[in-house]
Amino acid sequence: MLAGLAGLILAGSSASLLPGEVITIMAANLSSGKHQAYEDPGIRILRALKPDVVLIQEFNYERGPLRALVAAAFGPGYYYMVEKGSPIPNGVVSRWPIISSGQWEDTHIGNRDFAWAVIDIPGEKHLQAVSVHLKSRNSGTQDNEARLVGEYVRVRFDPGHYIVVGGDLNTASRDAAAIGTFETFLAADDHTPADRNGNSNTNEPRNKPYDWVMPGRELNRYHATLHVGTADRPYPDGIVFDSRVYPDLSEVAPVRYEDSGVFGMQHMAVMKAFDIPVSPPAPSPAPRYIVNEGFDDFQLGARSSGWDFIDCGRNNDIYAYPGYHGSAAPALQLNATGDVVGTAAFRLEKAGHLTFWARGVGTESAGSLLVEEFYDAAWKAVTAVDTPPAAGGTLGPFPVNPGTTALRLSYARNRGNLALDDVRITAPATPAPSPVS
Repeated sequence: MLAGLAGLILAGSSASLLPGEVITIMAANLSSGKHQAYEDPGIRILRALKPDVVLIQEFNYERGPLRALVAAAFGPGYYYMVEKGSPIPNGVVSRWPIISSGQWEDTHIGNRDFAWAVIDIPGEKHLQAVSVHLKSRNSGTQDNEARLVGEYVRVRFDPGHYIVVGGDLNTASRDAAAIGTFETFLAADDHTPADRNGNSNTNEPRNKPYDWVMPGRELNRYHATLHVGTADRPYPDGIVFDSRVYPDLSEVAPVRYEDSGVFGMQHMAVMKAFDIPVSPPAPSPAPRYIVNEGFDDFQLGARSSGWDFIDCGRNNDIYAYPGYHGSAAPALQLNATGDVVGTAAFRLEKAGHLTFWARGVGTESAGSLLVEEFYDAAWKAVTAVDTPPAAGGTLGPFPVNPGTTALRLSYARNRGNLALDDVRITAPATPAPSPVS
């Protein structure tokens, strides 16, 4: 665990056979007031329950930047991501580092998408999380959205790591069509959270099950009893937290009685616990790299066959200082908008996974890096890194589609440069096709 962030929620019964660690996952649409933004009531609930991972909706804050909201509700050591371009965005908050993140288009609704993040939780497996906010009062659209999320998860997520989908589904009943669709790839309605009275409904009037935490089958194996508050009250299937019915609010300070019923508060927090194994598994075979480019001897004129370097191919376009490269010096220097790196041709028969090392150099706003894959006869975005890590680090894994034959990485400079190193793709491959034009 990160020092100083231990919460009030402790381990309960466990399905884990190896020494494990309990992680708690919450679905939270706890905005209130007139503008679908987080205010003191929602912040108090989050502070009291101290979830490890939150699939959050209506992720707005009117008193300052989101970083201030995260610090107020969780603490300064938490990480977060938020989707772009939405007036009521989805997001993910985590006590552990977010390795990669982004948003998947919700083609059935116009003002929000599905936000996803890959989280470096304890143990050998990552947590792949999706925060959703489905269409209100339209069960058919909700079902279509659930099918779309399922397709994204199937294509974009690694089945070898944990998966959880959750948030505000706006479902009118537990047998809604969308829940049946989610059940095809998640343990959607296994372990039904409830309050102390056994009420599992999560909207403010407490008569509909709007909010859900839905683990994948592997994560669901490690479902654990959730213990809440200073009295460690057990909730075997997880909790629907309602401040108006919680047994003793002194156990969950600073929550107030009225917090779950204030004006504009339309949902209850829903939280589950999982006791995941953290002992290392047997050693895995060394990865097979389909692409493995470290720009070795770039300063001496060495160039890997088939790679293209647009405006960044000079021998002095490198960083060789300690801390400014990945596994070995040098790293490639991208220092102007229009600097583009293109891989040699390859072909993926199955989905691959991309990682690369990057460091922003110069100022806090170093610039952005767009990564694209060439498949289905077009360049399509894999990811965009808007704020490269100032201390340097490996980013990813980012999924690469089957049938992809090349990657290109394009830099847009703001006020600094980018150090790029160790561009790698792991996946089975066939011999390289003709180069992409």
